[in-house]
Amino acid sequence: SLHDPLQISQTHSLEEIVQTVVAMTDRLFSAHSALLFFDGDELRWQSGSSLKKDEQASATIFHQHRLALAPYLQDDCFWINLNSSGESSGVLVIKFDELSPKLLKIDQALMQGVAAQIALSLERDRVQQRNQREALFNEYERMHRVLLNSVSHELKTPLAVLRTATD
Repeated sequence: SLHDPLQISQTHSLEEIVQTVVAMTDRLFSAHSALLFFDGDELRWQSGSSLKKDEQASATIFHQHRLALAPYLQDDCFWINLNSSGESSGVLVIKFDELSPKLLKIDQALMQGVAAQIALSLERDRVQQRNQREALFNEYERMHRVLLNSVSHELKTPLAVLRTATD
């Protein structure tokens, strides 16, 4: 169950965390859950149960208006923004059916914690990608300097010979 944080903490990638959370949430609440991730206000990708167009539109509006500083329970859906560093990076949606158990306050708090963990994982993933890009750029710059120094050195010798010959 989600009450075992070890199961989530043993995952190594954002994709594994998302798959684990979706499976555990679906099982725990006998519901269908989806995670929507945004880049700015544009939907980047979705995982878990597919949402109807109106539910996806509601999730997008929910994200854009940052309504989820507090979770929101509406009819058969529970919405939680994924917040880290004061920014919303996505929405966790849990869709209930008639047979789903009632969502208790403790479960709501638990899901907020899970959403915070997903948001931190997403932030960690972004930082790692930025660091990789930075490392690649630094390597490119180093190789560029080495090449220029090498070409410069190779050109200096023939130029020195030509100068000596012309003097």
